Amino acid sequence: VTIITGTFILQNNAVPQNQRGAANGLAMTGMSFFKAIAPAGAGIVFSWAQKRQHAFFFPGDQMVFFLLNIIELLGLVLTFRPFLAVPEQYERN
Repeated sequence: VTIITGTFILQNNAVPQNQRGAANGLAMTGMSFFKAIAPAGAGIVFSWAQKRQHAFFFPGDQMVFFLLNIIELLGLVLTFRPFLAVPEQYERN
């Protein structure tokens, strides 16, 4: 919930007020799409992790949590200045 709320706040600050409806609609469409394919993707990752229970590098479920941490790290990196869309009114300060 915190990640989704923070993403919507960043998105609403990145677009002008007259484009917020379109931006929110596009964001909700993307979120719905990924919510639809997430169970299949999670099933694939979990079954792959079960097949590699005795692997040397991140065996089994450790690989699942490693992949989740990589995705979270990507989300964090995208909030830094080179990737973050900042409106002109905030750039002056």
